[in-house]
Amino acid sequence: MATAFITGLVISGFTGWLAARLFTRYALTNLVNNKNNFAGTIAGLAAQYINPADLTGKLSDAGLLDDAMPTIEKHIDEFLEVKLKEEIPMIGMFIGNKTTGKLKEVFIRQLRTLFPEIMQQMGTKLSTSLDMEQLVREKLNAIPDAGFKKLLQQPLQKPFALLQTGGLVTGLLIGLINFLLYYYL
Repeated sequence: MATAFITGLVISGFTGWLAARLFTRYALTNLVNNKNNFAGTIAGLAAQYINPADLTGKLSDAGLLDDAMPTIEKHIDEFLEVKLKEEIPMIGMFIGNKTTGKLKEVFIRQLRTLFPEIMQQMGTKLSTSLDMEQLVREKLNAIPDAGFKKLLQQPLQKPFALLQTGGLVTGLLIGLINFLLYYYL
């Protein structure tokens, strides 16, 4: 009788686990096969919760200009010390280091004034022309099915494992209930 009890529990537990495992495989395959619908749903959520206007604020942030200033200054130096003298040699005769330093100061000051305004305008144009839903849908649909399956597997691994464990426990409980009903009836 103990052998039948243990065998029944093992079979019931395995059956519950197997059913949950097959369901999780089916669910993942179904998501991959219906990638277009899934991409549309995700794209709709992205469009609803991601505000392109936030991009405008990020682009016009003064910190962005501060990060870019070393590169900008390098290009201004190159322009004033090399390119300007190559393009207009007559100016090269009249401009010294003091003048180029002053011109650089004026350029930098003007850039600091213009940069946030220009970036604000670009951000506004970008946020009005950017169709977040279409962009996300295109990017998700461009992922090959195998890559899309891998992309889904990682975040779904723990919930699927929990579901399979739940199937095992449910199978064990059903086996125990069956054994008790059989034994007492």
